[in-house]
Amino acid sequence: MKRVMGLTVLALSMAAAAHAQATHTVTAGQASTTINASGGGWGGGGGWGFGGGSAGSRPPSSPPAVFHVTSISGSNESYEPSTFVSYEQALRVGKNLIDTRPPTVAEAARQQASAHPQKAKLALVQDDYGR
Repeated sequence: MKRVMGLTVLALSMAAAAHAQATHTVTAGQASTTINASGGGWGGGGGWGFGGGSAGSRPPSSPPAVFHVTSISGSNESYEPSTFVSYEQALRVGKNLIDTRPPTVAEAARQQASAHPQKAKLALVQDDYGR
């Protein structure tokens, strides 16, 4: 008995969800009569039926938007075209990169301290009131 009640509740809840996803096409003239004619509960009759009575409608469908985006950074001076190298040459370059010793923490700190950062050309100032 509990199993039957559980399946009944499950079926009713799934039916309510399916009803909410149904397509209802209502024109402006029908909307006022449909809204006024519907009683309470689910559906138009005021009972527990899953009938009409809903004045909701979907927005008109339109094709998905297509955006053509191009991202460019750098300048003509820093442009370096991509090239393909042979397998042997790529292995040599990779081995050279592995053989180079990474800088120590002290060397990296010294290089960072000697580099002069660019100062901002524009500063935004905000007072205590957020203006």
